[in-house]
Parts: sequence; C-alpha cells; structure tokens
Amino acid sequence: MTQKKMLLTFAILTLAAAVGCSKVPDLTGMTKDQAQAELAKDKLQMGSVTLANQPGKTAGTVIDQDPKPKEKIPDNKVIALVLQSDGSSAQTGSNGTTGGTSTGTNNTTGSNQPPVTPSTVTVPNFNGQTQNDAEAMINQLGLVPGNMNVVLNDKPAGKVFDQDPPAGTSVPMGTQVTLSIASDALVTVPTVTGQPQAVAEQMLKAAQLVPVTEFDIHPGSDPVGSVFECSGQGLRIAKGQNITLKVKQESATVPHVVGQTLQQAQLMLYQNNLTPVVHYVHDPSNVLKVTAQTYPDNYPVAKYAPVGITVGALDFGLIGRYVVLAQPQVAATQKIQVNKMVTMFKR
Repeated sequence: MTQKKMLLTFAILTLAAAVGCSKVPDLTGMTKDQAQAELAKDKLQMGSVTLANQPGKTAGTVIDQDPKPKEKIPDNKVIALVLQSDGSSAQTGSNGTTGGTSTGTNNTTGSNQPPVTPSTVTVPNFNGQTQNDAEAMINQLGLVPGNMNVVLNDKPAGKVFDQDPPAGTSVPMGTQVTLSIASDALVTVPTVTGQPQAVAEQMLKAAQLVPVTEFDIHPGSDPVGSVFECSGQGLRIAKGQNITLKVKQESATVPHVVGQTLQQAQLMLYQNNLTPVVHYVHDPSNVLKVTAQTYPDNYPVAKYAPVGITVGALDFGLIGRYVVLAQPQVAATQKIQVNKMVTMFKR
C-alpha cells in the first residue's frame, strides 16, 4: 500500500510539472509595480486592482490578494490585488488608470469600514485566442462570458477577432464580454427535436456545431431527457456556432430564501434540487445574508436549474462576482451558463 501511495504521489507531481504550475508569491507590502514584476518572475499575471482602507498600512501597497500566498495554480493565471487607499476617492484599475469614484460618505463616519468602491477590471485583448481560452480568462477576471458571435470571414477560423467591451476598457466585475469568432464554412443544422439529449448533442458535434443544452419543463408528451426545441434547426449557418437545445426536465419549486444566511439558502435550494448562483454585492449590514432572489416563492422551474441569490459581502475580491454553487451530481450533468444568470439578476 505504501508503494502505491508513493507511485501515486510521483504521478501527481509529474503531471503538475508537465502542465506547468506556479506557487503564488506573498505580495503583501509591495507597490503595484513591484507586485507586477514579482508575478512576472513566477509566470503569473496581475488582474484587477481595487482599493481598501486598513489602519496602519502604507498607501499604495498590497494589503490583500486572491489567490492567497503559497497556493499552487497553473502558469499565466491572474492574481487580483487590493491596495491600501491614500484617502482619496479615486479607484485605480489594473492598468493604472483612474476608474470610478466613491461617494466619500464613509470617510466621515469615523469607522474603519473601507470606502464603497466598485471592483473594476481592465478587459484584456482576446484577439487570436480560442473561445475556450478566452472564456477561461474572462471567468478568472471576475467577468462573464456573453453571447458568442460566429462570423464567416477570412480571419483565422476558430479564433477571436473582435470583442465588446474593447481591450483596455475598465469595467465593473460581472460585466458581460461578447466575443466574435471567425468561421470558414457554412453547415446545416440537423433536425434533432424528439431525440434523446446525448444523441442530439452528438449530431450537432458531427455537423461541426457546438451544442448548448438548457433544461426546462415542458407540457408535451415527450419523455424526460428528450429535445423539444432546437435553435436554427434546418438552417445554413456558420460552422462552429452555438446551437441551443432545450431538453425536457422534471420540475422543482423555488423556496423562499430571502433573509436566510448563505449557508441556509444553499442548503434549502439543494434540498429542492436547485442550483444556487450567488451575486455578491457590497452590503455591510447583510454580510453573507440573502437580500434578493431571481424567482418568486413557489415558482416552478426545471430540476437542477440555476436560481440567483444576491448576498452581501465586504471582501472586495468577491463584490461583483457571480459564483455557481453546483452540487457535484449537477455539475456532472449540466453546465450552468452564468451569462444567462446575469440577465436574470437584472429583472
């Protein structure tokens, strides 16, 4: 048994070395420029930079970071920084430019509460990246992948050639980023309605299209797990485009979770076969408490469907983020699309 454990450890270390992992350095006390240089040495990138006010700290130096020091993460991943405020109302974005301003009202209360400043992110340049690589970076920065536009043109096929917002734009966390992907051919969307989910997905992949599965309740006589609607069916469209499949699912009922703690709400939604998606907002009086939900009480939705809840937070690394709290069995059967949850939060 000991020999097996040794072999397993060796295999894990070998795999980690092959993939390329970096240990997160401790950036506490460094200036932004020093932190950026240190991250470059460790094959990491600097992400969003926000301001906070902690007594006794030197203005312009790092007072917090995400991920934390000594964590092991893949090379080229992004580290978010929190810098000590100099007392002014301006907030600095990750590109060093001045972003939004706070109201300044918190500075007159005499408390140690940090000023209310929105967490902002500088949008990187995604041109030339694949959709998967670009969306991975978007999620890492605390932004949200928006709708993907596939366009037939002479650009490198399968790669990003345009984006919205443009590269270099400073935006709040949670902002949707729309990508335009180049395609080099037209294909026909096959007829898949009435087919089981797995069969329909395979048919779309064979047609060089990307299936995006959504589960919904449906009054028809179709069996659970079958496709009852398919976007663009029978049309000629650009290769590589997303095709939405609506698959019949059993129903579940949304409980009342407003006023509950995050842990209580998460448990209640799990017990009702639903998936909580948390939107963190700056709310000192309701830290880790649910203040809103995207569906009314007793509303019928598909089993395992995402249900958005708004939760108060003080951590500037969380504010503006959308976090999916998926149960393991749910994560294995469906991909929760956070960009759709953003629309739901704006109801």
